[in-house]
Order: sequence, then structure tokens, then C-alpha cells
Amino acid sequence: MANPLITSSTRPAKRPPRVGLRRATKRPVAGSPAQPGSPTLERARPLPGGRAVVGAFLVTAAAVGVFAAYRSASSGPTSPVVIAAVDIPAGHRIEGRELRVERAELPPSVTANVFATTADLDGSVTLSPLRAGDLVQRSAVLVGQGETPGQREVSFAVDRERALDGDLQKGERVDVLATFGSNDGAYTNVVARDVALLNVDSGGKSNGIGNSTKLTVTVALASGDDVLRLAHATQVAPITLVRTTRGQGTDPGTLDTYRAPGGTKPPSGPNTTSPGGRG
Repeated sequence: MANPLITSSTRPAKRPPRVGLRRATKRPVAGSPAQPGSPTLERARPLPGGRAVVGAFLVTAAAVGVFAAYRSASSGPTSPVVIAAVDIPAGHRIEGRELRVERAELPPSVTANVFATTADLDGSVTLSPLRAGDLVQRSAVLVGQGETPGQREVSFAVDRERALDGDLQKGERVDVLATFGSNDGAYTNVVARDVALLNVDSGGKSNGIGNSTKLTVTVALASGDDVLRLAHATQVAPITLVRTTRGQGTDPGTLDTYRAPGGTKPPSGPNTTSPGGRG
């Protein structure tokens, strides 16, 4: 039997919440409009962990590296280098119009052996032929020999066994020694020190075995006095060539004249062959 005191329009009162319990609220479903008046709770965002910080640092460093590489690649070559503008034969005195300067990226080992300006090659002589577009390397030229004040060139013959068995080439540098007299009276003079070899020619002479017995060498000397001493020595004494190309940093010695202990003292005077100067 229905209760006459309760009608359809009458609703039972809501039960008050328990003390000490927090009212639970539903989170809105993603994409659905928020219900008016309904509270929303947001979860606090945690701080990034150590791995995240390290990862972000690595990503940033990689980005900086890529950017730097791009800037370097897009900036183009920056090192000036001298290049032959035309074909240049060996033994030719270089002129400025035969060269040009371009920019290139070269390793340090190569950069140290090339020229940055054409002025560095003023008066130089080629030791080997250059083709148009070739880098002008220091080993291919005799720097500053063509227009050095007082520079003289002279050639002479020397026995192969007294010239490193012929193992000499253009562009190297040598000391020229001459041995005068004989027996106890023999002595050796330094006729010229560290002179440049402009040319080395075997002359096509053979001893029957296939090797030339003589070399004809052309050297550059600094003065007429050096030429006079060398010309005299080549006519009256055996000549010995000592390679100095690879001798940088070694002790050149202090003796200009040597004689065997107990030997006769070599002559002296203005007309004798005396030590030469640097070529």
C-alpha cells in the first residue's frame, strides 16, 4: 500500500557527506564540454629528470654543431694560394702575370709548402715545369734567385763519386770543398757554403757500365769573389760536393780549412783560394 504522505513531486533529502572524506568529482572526458559548475582538479606537472636534462643538452649541442658545419661549408674556402695561370717551363724566371691567387681549403701540411701572394715569388726560378692551374709549391721553385743583387751563376764538372754518386737534383743546396796539394802538404778548403743547385746534368758520359763518371752542376753564388775562388778550385783541385739540403739545424762546423796533423801549413795570401761565402 502506497504511503499517502509521499507524492511523486516530493524527493527525499540528500544525505550530507561524511566528515573527513573528500568529495569525489569526475574528470571531464577528453573532447566533451565541461559541465558548468563542476570543479576540475589538475595534476601537478613533475620536474624533468636527469636523463631528460642530459638528452636536451645533447640535442642542443648537436644542433649547434650542425649549424657551425653549415656556416663553415657555406662560407667557402678562405686560404689564398698562388696558382700558375699559364704553362711555365723549368728554369724560367717567373713573372707576376704568369700567376694568379685563388682561395682553397688545404690541410696545414700542404699550406706550409705553398705561397699566399705572388709577391713571395718575385725573382724566383722554376725548378720543374708547371701547368696552368697547378699549385706553386716551394719544392718547384728557387725563391728569389732571379733578381738577387750580385747573383752569379757558374757551372763546373765534378766526379760522380765526389757528388753523392750523382744523387743530386735541382733545387738542393750543397757545400763546395776543394782539396789542394798532395801527401803531407794536402789541405782542404771550403770554397762555398750552402749554394743552390740550379741544374744537375750527367752529360751522357758513360764508363761502360751504364753510369756517367762526371756530373755538370750549375750553382748560384752571391758575389764575383765566390765565382773566382770556385773557378780556380775546379781547375787545380778535386772538388767534393756536400749536400746541405737536409742539414738544417745541424752543426756546420767552425773550420774553413783542414790539413792532416803534422802536415805542411797551407799557403795564405790574397791570391790563394780561401773559404767562400754563402750562395
